Amino acid sequence: MILIPPEVAWLCFLFPFAGALLSPVLARIHPMLRDYGALFFSFLGALCSLMLVPYLFHLDKLPFESAFVWLTVPIELKVGVLVDPLSIVMANVVAVISFIIMVYSLGYMKGDPCLTRWWMWMNLFIGSMLLLVLSNNLLFLFVGWKMVGLCSWGLIGFYYKDEKKYWIGGPPPTKYTVPSHCGLKAMVVTSMGDVLMLGGILIMYSYAGTLNILELYETSAIWIPEMAKSSGMILLMSIMLLAGPIGKSAQFPLHEWLPEAMAGPGPVSALIHAATMVKSGVYMVARLLPIFYYGYWVAGCIEASYFFILIAWVGAITAFVAATQGMTALELKKALAFSTVSQIGYMMLALGVAGLTISNLEGGFTSGIFHLFNHALFKACLFLCAGSVIHTAHSIYMNDMGAIKKFMPFTWIFMLIAALSLMGVPPLPGFWSKDAVLASTLATHNYPLFALALITVVITAFYTTRFMGMTFHGRESKNMEKLKQKGAHLGEAHITMVVACGVLAIVIVLFGLVGLPLEHFFGSGI
Repeated sequence: MILIPPEVAWLCFLFPFAGALLSPVLARIHPMLRDYGALFFSFLGALCSLMLVPYLFHLDKLPFESAFVWLTVPIELKVGVLVDPLSIVMANVVAVISFIIMVYSLGYMKGDPCLTRWWMWMNLFIGSMLLLVLSNNLLFLFVGWKMVGLCSWGLIGFYYKDEKKYWIGGPPPTKYTVPSHCGLKAMVVTSMGDVLMLGGILIMYSYAGTLNILELYETSAIWIPEMAKSSGMILLMSIMLLAGPIGKSAQFPLHEWLPEAMAGPGPVSALIHAATMVKSGVYMVARLLPIFYYGYWVAGCIEASYFFILIAWVGAITAFVAATQGMTALELKKALAFSTVSQIGYMMLALGVAGLTISNLEGGFTSGIFHLFNHALFKACLFLCAGSVIHTAHSIYMNDMGAIKKFMPFTWIFMLIAALSLMGVPPLPGFWSKDAVLASTLATHNYPLFALALITVVITAFYTTRFMGMTFHGRESKNMEKLKQKGAHLGEAHITMVVACGVLAIVIVLFGLVGLPLEHFFGSGI
């Protein structure tokens, strides 16, 4: 197997950044050049990420680092890329899913007067997330982390003129919310956690003397016991470091910003929920996990266990609470948003229980990342199909839909496949990863955590059946009848939108058929 030099990791995020910068230039030449140029740069980023996959079969060549000196005063700081199994998996989840969403955008955003701004923000978002997951240094990672937050503000509030047709919330007496408010809320709420996380990073640096991720792992035998001499310091650092992921991944109690992120265009919802922003918190916890695992089980620092206890309970509570909220949501995308919050909770739970027993590291860590991978597939498909349905129904409310299956049979099939994977129906991939999360939770003998996770499985099945039934089955709503009378187009969306959903649905089925071997592959590689 031919291995491309791992330095190609730099190009994974540099190509999308170039696409963002060139969008205004290409728009001056020709709108079509701008549109397909943005798509091309996104494709190049995905291609470079895929070039790293063969390294998962040659683990002896990993980890790999490529760095340069960024700062010399007041300290010498090297920044660069880190290529290891975790960063390879995350980079491909981000880049490949994002490219499919970009293809979908060609049809969804067709004719929008602000397409130049759209393509610029989208490529900047993709590049920022790839920078985050490939960084070899916590400070460099934090730069990508904040850029992701900035892009979320720009894309959630994309319709910043706050025209009534883009409002979410309602119908009365429920209040409506305007897009500009939703974008600002997302940035403010997540920034609260970001500030605390930066404080935690600085505390870590004050003891470790480095922010390089590999060096933090290698020297943890020295600085963690030293930190343990200051009572409460490891606990304080744990809480501060976890505040960032809790905010970014919309975990309880900082989870209410995500449902309002639905104010953005449909592809933004898919990008935030499936490929970028909310996955960044899970990635951060996974990156920090080896440090605290060593601190607890090798160095014997009891305080380090609070990192795992805290994130496991936050994940379990979030999974349950968000699932109950999804049961009552009236807006289709909001129901999916609560579903995302709940499923991210499962990932956090898995990573938390990975450190609660000495033998559960591989099981918990693998199941959490495996569920992240599967969730990216089925949630991207769900949101893209939802965007197509909303396009056709001209409404965000499920009670304005009904019986859409006969107008959009392909979209129904694709969304059904993704919904069954969300429910954990075998042999689809959601079954394998959710089962692995439950098994790793049960292995800790923490029965309250397991019970909460198991109850959430039942609730997930209920709200999934509910939104599929209200959207595609039952009687036609008055809204659909009016659209028929007006002669509106009631059928499948633009071909690029249908193809994007179809590709994701096919991949979901294929990965489901190889679910168990794929899980073992994740375990051996990560």
